Amino acid sequence: MLNKYIQFPDTPNARQAISQRFSDKYRIPGVIGCIDCSHFRIHGPPKEEEHQYYCRKHYHSLNVQMVCDDEYRILNVNAKFGGANHDSFIWENSDLNKYMQSLHRNGETVWLLGDSGYPQRPWLMTPILDAAPNTPQANYNQKHMTARVVIENTFGRLKNRWRCLNKDRVLHYKPLKCSRIILACCVLTR
Repeated sequence: MLNKYIQFPDTPNARQAISQRFSDKYRIPGVIGCIDCSHFRIHGPPKEEEHQYYCRKHYHSLNVQMVCDDEYRILNVNAKFGGANHDSFIWENSDLNKYMQSLHRNGETVWLLGDSGYPQRPWLMTPILDAAPNTPQANYNQKHMTARVVIENTFGRLKNRWRCLNKDRVLHYKPLKCSRIILACCVLTR
């Protein structure tokens, strides 16, 4: 059911349409989505798995990776990882990373925008650290930040629409069921 409603653009024409919208709105060509992770609180998992879910924010969570387009549409979601996992680890172990690599190998010049928690790759653009003011690098960072806010807003909309996902709430189920609830909310938001 998830794949019926949440679909990453799987044709060159679909990717081109998204890329054109990002270029028109944010003046960054080739972007087909923005990526980030967000923590969703869960009630204590089984003791033998607890270390996988205890996050840097000092609570149990799922660290959910999501990609959206310029219109806040969820294109991909991965709710398999506990909160102890870093965003870059989730990305490196995702099917989407492999898919983006294959697009790059086949000569398609498209990429995702991610924050500094992600590694810079030919298919994943991150901010340039320590960019001097009034330089092309600083200009790029400004455009990057302006465009990437759509993923922050997408997470915000999801959590505000489905109050059970709000940061002040806790999902009181086993991690697998929590993951399914998050995915269902993503489908219903789409």
